[in-house]
Amino acid sequence: MKIIIVGQETQINETLMELLAAQPGFTVKMYTPEMLENQGTEIRETEPDLLILDISGYDKKPVECVEEIKEKKLSKALIAMHVYTAPNLIKPLIEAGADGYLPSSTTEEELLTAIETINKGQNYPEL
Repeated sequence: MKIIIVGQETQINETLMELLAAQPGFTVKMYTPEMLENQGTEIRETEPDLLILDISGYDKKPVECVEEIKEKKLSKALIAMHVYTAPNLIKPLIEAGADGYLPSSTTEEELLTAIETINKGQNYPEL
């Protein structure tokens, strides 16, 4: 599975990349948000199965970030990550097109469960 992580180069994203890269069958790359500005051409060319978008630190509203990624069709599936934990803040992201949502404080187990659930064609979490 090809996974792309888009976000600032933070400790959270670097740890996320390490966790996923250690999984058998996963190929993981990390890109900065600036790479989305060029219509995401470089990201699209990698044909990722999953794009994990850390929406923390963007100038845009989180829902706008999700809509932009989905509009550009950069991957087969999208997981948004942010500090939100309240369902009323997460639901709009799913409605905007995210296949899944994880808080920035997610565990390895929850991350893998989310990926597995999304691979089955279901949203994560189920709201």
